[in-house]
Amino acid sequence: TLCSESIEDKVDTQIKKDLNRTLNETINLSNNNAMYNIINKDIDREQSLYRVLHALACVDKELGYCQGVNFITGFLLNVSHYNEIETFYILVALFSTSFDNNFNIRGFFIDNFPLLNLYLYIFDTILQKELPSLRLHIKELDIPQEAWIGKWIQTLYTICLSNEFNIRIWDCIISNGLYYIISFSIGMMQIIEKDLMNIKDAFDFTEFFKDFFASSTEASEAISTKMKNAVVLEDIILLGQKNHKNYKAKNLFINLKEEFTTKVKSIGHYKLAYNLNFQPTPRSVKLNSHSNSNITMTNFHSNLSDEENADSCDEYESSNIVNMRQMNNYVFMIKDKNDNK
Repeated sequence: TLCSESIEDKVDTQIKKDLNRTLNETINLSNNNAMYNIINKDIDREQSLYRVLHALACVDKELGYCQGVNFITGFLLNVSHYNEIETFYILVALFSTSFDNNFNIRGFFIDNFPLLNLYLYIFDTILQKELPSLRLHIKELDIPQEAWIGKWIQTLYTICLSNEFNIRIWDCIISNGLYYIISFSIGMMQIIEKDLMNIKDAFDFTEFFKDFFASSTEASEAISTKMKNAVVLEDIILLGQKNHKNYKAKNLFINLKEEFTTKVKSIGHYKLAYNLNFQPTPRSVKLNSHSNSNITMTNFHSNLSDEENADSCDEYESSNIVNMRQMNNYVFMIKDKNDNK
């Protein structure tokens, strides 16, 4: 029913533009899934991807479609053997404003990317504390966050890693909460710090990560067999878990969120609405307009413990927000002033 409904022309056009690049220009098929598709030749992968994205745009008008959602959808389709209905309902849950398991990733994709800005701020701040020389080196290379870490966090690494590795990372995210994606990213930077410090320009920086991620599809267990010290994904996973436990123990995530809120509010162009005190508030999503009777799916806020509240990811309502590049520059400006002091 949703696939038969019309969506805005510009949304439909953008979805169709991204279909081919989603499944063919990124690493989305594992060997097992490739074999599955050989056996099931009747599966039209691009059509399945289009149908799910179209349905999601129908049911979530605010989200509509944003680049990046296609990679998450492609990953879910692959691991579900192209079960469109399962994939659709998982997406509805992930983008719900009341999903009670520390997700609610819609803030990564709605206008002005409010949640993504928060995560980039947290990542940059922790990187400064853990690896100050590397952070300064990256800044000197003048590489914008949206060109690398921004798109990895936004897509939960589905844009760059193979299915096997993404499944492992998603296991950790589901178990530890969405903030784990930051802990994992910091762990990766810690392991490859020496290699990154030897990079002399922005082009080599991006090429390094292309090789780094591309080698993850090789038969070897190592993420990169081209480096002197081969890195095993599990090493990054374990370091990420160690980081995550340490950051949570120090309430680092919640403290940095509050710090970010204070700084952004001082600009005067950012309105934030937090959902830390969850109440049983129903939210219905209309799923069927085919008949007089409506099929609805209702999600509820949960009563979380203080620890879970501190680790939850909040929904932001933005008004005249500065764009991401301006926000990054503002964050760096604040940090530079503090460094000088």
